[in-house]
Amino acid sequence: MKKQTFLGGVAILFLAGILAKFIGAIYRVPLTWILGAEGLGIYQLVFPIFSLLMVISSAGMPTAISKMVANALAKNDFYKARKILKVSVIYLSIIGLLFSIILIGLTQALAGVQGHSESVICYYAIAPAIFFVSILSAFRGYFQGYSNMIPTALSQIIEQVVKLVLGLILSYALVRFGIEYGALGAILGVTISEVVAVLVLGGIYLKDRKQKANSAQNGLYSTMHSTYEYVKNAILKQNKENLVKLPALEVAKFRDNYNFSKIHSFSLTQNSVLQGSKVDSRELAKELFKTSLPIILASITLPLLVFIESILVIRLLGNAGIDVAEATTLWGLSSGVVTSLTNMPIMLSLAVAISLVPAIAGATQKSVLAHKLNQSITLVLAFCLPLMLGIMILGEPIIELLYQDSLGGIEYSLLTRNLLICASITIPFGAVLQVQNSALQGAGYGKITMLNMLLSGVFKIAMFILLVQVPAINIWGSVISNIAFYILAFLFNYLFIRFKLKIKFSYKNLLPSLAGGVLMALFIGNLEMLLANASIFIKLPIEILFGAILYMFGLYVFGAFKDFDLAKIKQRLNKSRLNN
Repeated sequence: MKKQTFLGGVAILFLAGILAKFIGAIYRVPLTWILGAEGLGIYQLVFPIFSLLMVISSAGMPTAISKMVANALAKNDFYKARKILKVSVIYLSIIGLLFSIILIGLTQALAGVQGHSESVICYYAIAPAIFFVSILSAFRGYFQGYSNMIPTALSQIIEQVVKLVLGLILSYALVRFGIEYGALGAILGVTISEVVAVLVLGGIYLKDRKQKANSAQNGLYSTMHSTYEYVKNAILKQNKENLVKLPALEVAKFRDNYNFSKIHSFSLTQNSVLQGSKVDSRELAKELFKTSLPIILASITLPLLVFIESILVIRLLGNAGIDVAEATTLWGLSSGVVTSLTNMPIMLSLAVAISLVPAIAGATQKSVLAHKLNQSITLVLAFCLPLMLGIMILGEPIIELLYQDSLGGIEYSLLTRNLLICASITIPFGAVLQVQNSALQGAGYGKITMLNMLLSGVFKIAMFILLVQVPAINIWGSVISNIAFYILAFLFNYLFIRFKLKIKFSYKNLLPSLAGGVLMALFIGNLEMLLANASIFIKLPIEILFGAILYMFGLYVFGAFKDFDLAKIKQRLNKSRLNN
């Protein structure tokens, strides 16, 4: 199995994440055109419970499996690594099937609690996806443990492509029967995409296992054969004088017996090496559960919060004097448009977070944790800071270009723009939070991330309940509470890392990103005024393109690439190939 370096794995997942999120962004736009803001609201009412059960059944598992596999590989125990996958697939299949059945059984009750009975059919369509996502997470964690990010990246892209094509086709075909059926078509696209991704990763695993087995057998045979020839010649040389004195028939008999015993010994040794030491499946399951539990509880926090909000939001907005149809529309704008756009760069930072776990889990020194953590935070902020500034400046043209008249009128478009500009504050905090959590989980501090996320989550829900039902605030309460959550969780992790682990972050690493971001913002702001009357289809691409170029130039001028030595990088790559 091909193994990438830490930065190589980051690059693969990052590029795949950009492509997957770009496809996802494309998907949301025509889906909004097909369903409208209210139909998107129905879609967003169903998705939180799916996300919640998906996290319970699978999220945290890829990280835990990745960590366990990396630890096994650090000890050259390849058999245990493969056994971890088998146990994980069985364990997660049972859990995923259980939660799929639970969701089907609770469908009527959930739709009633949310105050939107039309969403019942969508719940039925999304339930099977939980089972397939659970299996998918086992394979992803296994490959990530090998620091091979290509299968995960490929499955992400395939998921998005299938969802885009089938989701839009089915949504367009079914929306004529009602907006709830249009949402049903989009949900069916999600479920089918997970099935396809599982089949792809399963095929990659079977192919990789066959190649690895053949390679191991060939390598082992070559080594054992060389050893056999050496020992045989030594013994024959040692017994040369005795053999000379024996008749030819006795000499041949001696050699035949020796060959038979060595071949038998070689066969036993080969089987032992290929199969490895026996590993108790029950012990592996316990280890998996123990490793994954704090990670799952930390990962479950945000989906659980969104699910709670989806249950409360219609009633809370009703207390603010807003009827059900408008409340559903506002929730669709907030969670379906604004949160989707701000979550895009946050989720792209997951490429760094995923690669960080096996890199740290296989290490033995705290200095490695400090170095990788500083390196990862610098990377995600270099990407997320300009995006935050860009959204703050270009919020209105972005909404206008992507959604045009599909949001329900100019009033809703302006509201969405303002919500987006405000919510963009979460981008750098959310991205760094992902990296902090993964670093602490890889280093064995999963309980800390769990506690920090839960405390921040309680504060978020309290703010959400207090603010959303205030008429003058209403849906703004969702954005404000979300900002508070990310900032608070980030600070909790920062305090633990700084004062408990004694790891400092090198703030000078941020200077190139900050300087380049300011240059970019000033340039785009002036260009926005100069091109105020230009078409949005011409103006926005020009602003984004030249803003990105200026940002990269700012990074270069302020020394972000001073350590970018091509000769050293080539030397490290050659060394990595030799080691692999």
